[in-house]
Formats: sequence, structure tokens, C-alpha cells
Amino acid sequence: MRRRQNFYFSWFNRTILSTGLSVFLLWGQTVTFSGKTVIDDNLEKAKKNAVVDIDLDGDKDIVCTANPEGSSGIEDPNGLNVALYLNDGSNVFSVKTIDANFRTARGLAVGDLNGDGYPDVAVGNANADSALAWYKNPAGAYDNPWKKYHPGSLAPFNYIVRILDFDGDSDLDIVDGMGDAAAGGSSADDYVRWLENNGADPPVFSEHLIINYPSPAGIAVADFNGDAVYDVAAMAWTDYFSASPLVDEDVRWWAQTSTNVFTQQEVIKTSYGGNDARAADLDGDGDADLIGAGYKAQTIDWWANDGSGQFGASLYTIRTAFNHARNVQAVDLDGDDDLDLLACADDDNLVVWFENDGSQNFTEHTIDNAFTYAYFVTPADLDGDGDVDVVGTAQNAVESGNTIAGQLAWWENNQAEEQTIASGDPPPASFYSGAVLIDFQNGFTGGLTSVFFNHGSNANKNLVGGGVHHIAQKGFYTIRTLAATYDGSIEFSYDGIAEWSAISNEADLRICYWDENNDQWILAGTSQSVDALNNAITVSGIAGQLHNFARFTLGSVSSDNSLPVTLSGFEFSKQETGIWLTWKTESEIENLGFELWRSEDVDTVRRLVISFEFEDALQGLGNSGVGKTYGYLDEDVLPGNTYYYTLIQVDYSGRRSEVGRLSAHFVPFGLTRVVNGQQPEAPRLLNNFPNPFNSGTTIVFELPALTAEAAQTVRVMIFDVRGRLVRALFEGSLSDGQYRIRWDGKNSGGQSVPSGKYICVLKGQNFSLSRFLTLVR
Repeated sequence: MRRRQNFYFSWFNRTILSTGLSVFLLWGQTVTFSGKTVIDDNLEKAKKNAVVDIDLDGDKDIVCTANPEGSSGIEDPNGLNVALYLNDGSNVFSVKTIDANFRTARGLAVGDLNGDGYPDVAVGNANADSALAWYKNPAGAYDNPWKKYHPGSLAPFNYIVRILDFDGDSDLDIVDGMGDAAAGGSSADDYVRWLENNGADPPVFSEHLIINYPSPAGIAVADFNGDAVYDVAAMAWTDYFSASPLVDEDVRWWAQTSTNVFTQQEVIKTSYGGNDARAADLDGDGDADLIGAGYKAQTIDWWANDGSGQFGASLYTIRTAFNHARNVQAVDLDGDDDLDLLACADDDNLVVWFENDGSQNFTEHTIDNAFTYAYFVTPADLDGDGDVDVVGTAQNAVESGNTIAGQLAWWENNQAEEQTIASGDPPPASFYSGAVLIDFQNGFTGGLTSVFFNHGSNANKNLVGGGVHHIAQKGFYTIRTLAATYDGSIEFSYDGIAEWSAISNEADLRICYWDENNDQWILAGTSQSVDALNNAITVSGIAGQLHNFARFTLGSVSSDNSLPVTLSGFEFSKQETGIWLTWKTESEIENLGFELWRSEDVDTVRRLVISFEFEDALQGLGNSGVGKTYGYLDEDVLPGNTYYYTLIQVDYSGRRSEVGRLSAHFVPFGLTRVVNGQQPEAPRLLNNFPNPFNSGTTIVFELPALTAEAAQTVRVMIFDVRGRLVRALFEGSLSDGQYRIRWDGKNSGGQSVPSGKYICVLKGQNFSLSRFLTLVR
């Protein structure tokens, strides 16, 4: 191995955390995309796509739905409705027919439904007289027809299909939406449903209707309220022909309160007309947030989960005037360990991504602004170099000279650093300013070689092979070469990488490689040597390990080198007296304990709230393979305020590592604080909604900031028209902001009151406001 110069610290940007701790972050990585690469310019009226290794050969294939029949409704046997694009390993695709007789194909999901190891395909369509179909993967015989099955009853306008283990029995089920209310039909037969797999081959599916809901156009499945079972959120359409969203084209969610029993929890947003719903922990606080593509609203939005499954108070609109938003996906597109968003808009012909700065401030970047009627985009590492590429389908895209409208294409992410290395015995190739040096030995056949560093979590951390004690929780390289024959050495620097900190015994450090054949992390190469002086590890005997998707990370052969702890969850819940914070570790290595820091603004200096040195419950387990759940009640909080928490883990050597962040709004039970970025100038009691009402109404009020005090005493009361107190809804201290509270039409004794007019009174220290409410039984 030819030595590199010792200039480590010039590679890193130093960042001082608000806790006062110092860490080093690896080099910045700019994201750019190559121009569009067309895979198929003849996929007429292309609809949705999914990227998956269909034939299990180690590269990514693509499945698409299409509607060559257009609006005619007449089957076109020459046009593909469900198509497979097989990748030859170099991103050259051959098209195969899955089905050419499933007109108006729309909804699409891929998963191993029969348990044979091969991904199967489920497809819905836009017909009023058709049922959901699933196709059994022919396991290599892709020139032959795919066997087709119809689970469940008729499913008209079946636009949304999801495949997941909905009931936790280790086989894959189907969740979908069906109904023709939006096309003028009755909503009586419109449902979100799930199809229960019995585990056989082929499986028999039992149909369960989750909820009656008009023409579901977006469905997200997640555990929204933290009770360890799946819940469902959906978006309704009631009129395809109305350009503006109608009030009942809303977003709402249902909790699974017992097996196959779903109870509506919240109407999150009215007048939306959404086309895609996704669940993801966008703010990194350990719960599932909701992301939406508002087709009629023409927006990309997200709603922050408050930890208990309440969303409506925290709508964040990322993009307006996004004409006919078709779909949105959450993905760490730039490899910086937070979730970004990828989206498309058909009337704008746009494919864009929104870069998350880690605090949910998003910057828009255009990938393509001429993808005509962009319909669906999927993030996937199509070329195996470690960064996330984009695959898209467009209904009307067409290249010059072609007459068929509809296209499948992809855009290559150029974030991975690439070099074409000459054959023979080339000099060492330096990547990331010398952080990785690859020295191919004599006999190298030459070719493109790439390196990419991802700051995110390492998968399968607990699956380690012989000689490996543990690996880093986060931070890994993808290194590949397209050379046919190679052997050589790679020198990795571990100096200054925040994800590879907490090092106490450099002699026991090793570079580990993910062995996909045996599903475990093993020692890379045939031998390794550690240069503690230069903070580098040389791996020799690298042959056959630099293929597509090849991953390398830092590990240890002993319990030394704890490497930062990764949490399986960091979340909060509101208690009567404060904010209850909990976090859970998956396993622990040399964990002395935790510190909790807090600020009242995202940009201000944090102060220490509590430490393991003062609270025994925060002391770590040391070395443990089972992990632990920790908790702390922060009672030093004011109603209405938002608090920003940072969780720090301390190892045996005293090194501190940030392992979690979250923000928490503290409001007393029954109240919701609306986050809209506006500062009320005066106390106001706004119109309640609905009014008149039957089962309940929401009361909205605003409080201005007080110059002398952070909080003010407020009462919300309901009186009858004779001035008698019916019920005190709230009495306590609140900071400034807009609040909502619900009255269920009952008195203080829990009894329903009769129809009539009632008076809501908002009373503060220097004001009293009132408004009439009308209850109709």
C-alpha cells in the first residue's frame, strides 16, 4: 500500500453543538442528478412503478402499471397493463409481460405473498367491475405467463395497494382502498380494507373491511398511537370532476382499538383531495408522522405526530402551487441521516426533492421539469453505488419522433464519488480527499470504481460473524468496482467521523463487510492492520467484495470501542404535571448512562435537565445485548410552550455522543395548541366548528403574549342561556398561541344536555369573551 500524506483534519468541518460538546462531521456531500435516462418510451399511459429485485440476481428490477386503453374502456391486447423490466446488472432492461389483459391498471405493490422467497405483484385498477389481482412470481421463467389470482370481492377504483404483515403473523397481507363515490356512485360500498393471508401457497385471503370511506385515494399504515398494532390513515375523494377540494375530501385516521376493530380518532384536514399518504418519522422523535400529496389542494404537506396520535394541530406545508401533486415519498436521499421528500406533480411536469436540514426546514431541488404528466416516482439505488437514484413514470412523456405517449425513466444520483481506474497496476486511487485509498494490485482489469459514505444507521447490527464483537451503530461506505478481475488493499481513515467516535482501544478496531450470502457482518478482506498514529486501518486481500451494494463499516473485535448507542425509540407523552420522556436501547456497549439537555428554542443554548450522575434510573447497563427502556418526567415546564430535548450517551471513557433529539409541546389534557407560526395580537374567541353541532364541537381561542409573564390564567366555560354554568372545560395557565378544545355536549356530570343555544365564555386576567353555540339533537 502506498502511503498517503497525513492531512486528516483538513477533511472535516467542525461543528459545535448547542450542548457545548464538540464533534466532527464528515465532509459535505452535494447531490446532483444526471439527465433523464429513458428505459421505455413506449409504455403507453404509464402509471405506477415499484423497484425490487424480482429475480433475486442481486440487482434492481422495475414493475409498472399502465393504461394503454385510455378512457375507452376497451381492452387493448397489444398494450401492457402490468410490465416487468428485468435489469441485466448494468442497468440495461428487457421488458416482460406480466399482464396485457387488466385494463386501467392503477394500484401497485410488490411482496412475497406465498412465502417462496420471490416477490409477487398485487395490482388494482380503475374499473367499476373489477377485483384486485395478484400475480405469482414464476421464479425465473419470465417469458411465461404469470399466474393470476383475485383475492376478495369486487374492488372498483382500486388506486391504492399496500403489502405488509398487517396482523404480525409473519406472512404478508394486503391493505387497499376501493370505491366509486368520486365517479358518481354510492359511497355505501367504498372501503379501506385488509386481506388476511393464511400463509398457504398459494395463499387464501380473508377480507376484512376496516372502515366505510369514500373513494380512498391515499392510505398510510403505521402504529400512530404507540400501542404496537397497526392503525390506518386515509384520504377521501368524493368528486373526480371538481377541481377544488370539497370539504369532505379530507384526511383522517383510525386506531385499531382491538383486533379488526377500528375507531376514528381525528379528522386531520378537511378540503384536501389528497392523492398519496405516507407514514414516516420525519422529525426523528420516534413516532410516525403523516405526509401527504394534495392533488386538489396542490400542496406537499406533513403533519407532526404529537406522540399520542394527534396531528391536526401541526400542519406544515412544504410546497404550495404544486399543480396536481401525484405522489410523495420519504427517503434519506442525501445520506445525512434524516428523511427528505421526493415528489412529482403532473400538471407541472415536475420531479423534485425537498432537502431536510435536520430540523424539518426543507429546500426544494428540481430533478426534471419536463417529465410530461409525471405520475409516480420511486427512490431506489438502481445502480448499486450506495446513493439513492430516482425512477419515474409519466403518462404523456414522449421522446422526439415517437407517437406513443407514456414513459419509464430514471435519474442517476451523482453523490457517490466515481473514478475510472486504468488496468494493470494503477497507483492508489484517493476518494473523499484521502479518507479512502484503494490500491488495486497488478492484474487489475480496469473500470469504474465508486465510493459513497452514508451517515445513516447500519442494518442488522446484531448479526455479526466470527471474530466480530460489534459494529458501529451508524455510518457505512458503499464501495464497488465494475472491473471483472481485481485484488488489492483499501486504507480507511476513522479519524473525525462522528458516527465512528467513542473509540477507546484502537488496536481492536476492524473494518467489517456485510456478507449478503450468509446475512452477517464479517471481517473485510483477508487481513487488517491498524495504524493508531494516523488513525487508519488497512484491509488487504479485497477480492470479490467490491460488488454493487457492497457495504463496509467500522467494528471491534472486543467489547472496547463502544461506538455511539443507537436508540430504537425516543419519544414523549404529556402527563398532568409535565412531559414524560422515554427512550429504549437495542443493546449497550460500555454505556455509563444518559444526560438530558433542553432548550426553549431550536436555536438557543441547551441546559442540562438531568444526568445519570444524579438520577440512578438513567445509569446505563454497561455491556448488554438486550437493551433497556429509560424514562424521565420533566416537570419544569409551562403550559403552551415548546421544548427541544437532546439526549446524550456517556461511555466508560467519558466520551459523550448525541443519540436523539425531539421537540415536545406541553399543553394540559383536553387542549391542542395549533402550530401555525402566527403571533396573536389580542385575545380572541373564534367561531366554533361545526355550528350548529350534534355530537360535539371544537372551540378555538387565541391568547397574545404577555410582556411581564410567560403564562396567564385562563378559563373556558359553557353556560346555558339563563346564565347557569353547564361545564367548565378548562382552567389553568397557558402561554401565548392558538388553542382548540372540544365540547361533547355534556354537562359536568357527564350527562348529555338538550338541544338549544349555549354560551361559551373565555375569561382571562383582563378580558372576558363569549360566543353562542347551537346544539341540535
